[in-house]
Amino acid sequence: MNIEYRDKKQSRKLIKIMFSAYEMKRIFDRVYKNMAADVNIAGFRPGKAPRKMIIETIGTQKLANMAIQEALREGYLEAIRKKSISPLGNPSIKVNKQPSFIEGDKDGLEFELEVDVIPEVTFTKDYTRIKLPHSKEDAVVTKKELDVAMEVLAQRKADLRPVKRGAKFGDKVEITFQGYERHVALEKLASKNHPLILGSKTLIPGFEEEIVGLKKGEKKEFKIQFPKNYHAKDVAGKKYLFKVTVDNVEEIIIPKINEEFAKSLGAKSLVNLRSLIKKNLEIEKRNRDFQALEDALVRELAKIARAELPRTLVTAEERRLRKLVEEVAQNQGISFEQYLKNIETTSEKFSADIVKQAATNVLIGLSLRAIAQKEKIKLSENDSLKKVVAWLIDKVKK
Repeated sequence: MNIEYRDKKQSRKLIKIMFSAYEMKRIFDRVYKNMAADVNIAGFRPGKAPRKMIIETIGTQKLANMAIQEALREGYLEAIRKKSISPLGNPSIKVNKQPSFIEGDKDGLEFELEVDVIPEVTFTKDYTRIKLPHSKEDAVVTKKELDVAMEVLAQRKADLRPVKRGAKFGDKVEITFQGYERHVALEKLASKNHPLILGSKTLIPGFEEEIVGLKKGEKKEFKIQFPKNYHAKDVAGKKYLFKVTVDNVEEIIIPKINEEFAKSLGAKSLVNLRSLIKKNLEIEKRNRDFQALEDALVRELAKIARAELPRTLVTAEERRLRKLVEEVAQNQGISFEQYLKNIETTSEKFSADIVKQAATNVLIGLSLRAIAQKEKIKLSENDSLKKVVAWLIDKVKK
């Protein structure tokens, strides 16, 4: 076997491998021997029939293909072992010459393979001198912040009680509505059993006010104009007729924040519950602070890092990012095309942004791994690159 190496790019290796006709015959014979042991031919014990009969039974082409595949595998493994190459993904293979295994054939096997590898990462300046913004978040939780958190918790534990009176702000209602343009129903302006907290301002200005006072089962028609700056440009600034039916009206009963409330949540007392909530808020603040520093760090790291990005990694990251966005659309119950429309972008711009973000993500990942290797930061299989981020933030802050 003869192996020639050439760097097609810093992140991609081109390897040329050649097996002589003699070497290929030996591989063919090895494959034949392994297969022959299981071949049954009438009048002979398994594997003891004449070679020609066994080859005809198995199939010459099948044996030839298996021998070539075995040589490709052996050549690839030996090539990466010899130069300690750590491939990224499977190689692309191009066979330039192959034997026929016919008696007298002097052709060997010659093929080329290309494989992406981890490239060298360089930095235009010392990464330990990256400047990070001072923390804007104080980990101290104020009494007001704690009181608000307790109120939010109580709201989450609220009960719903059906009422016969007209709906008022603070109630939860379910409505079915249909919008019309010149008496034509528009599908995009319709919803059935739509849940709504009156006063939450989740619908366009003025819509919720029209519901106030209506009882369960009552209907109402009214015209309303969409804001000029509405995100859906095709309806922005236009006035439509809406027909609304109130399907349900429920009063939201928020529990009082007292000892009984605290114990219902598993706390020993109200003081204990406030203490637990305070600790959680402090953790959230510290996490937000760290996240802000991490975001700033990777932005600066991307500016000073230089590497030839392997196409294999970038493509994989593009697919991952696209899948995440598709899952968001799916969770919202809309098509991917509708999601792009909602965020006011085109398929072309979205794809371009994904490619750009994927390249940045790969560059940052390679940079952090390079730093870990240089600084001898041990990363186990279960460790994420956040371990390197934390080390670098600590180093920079010093």
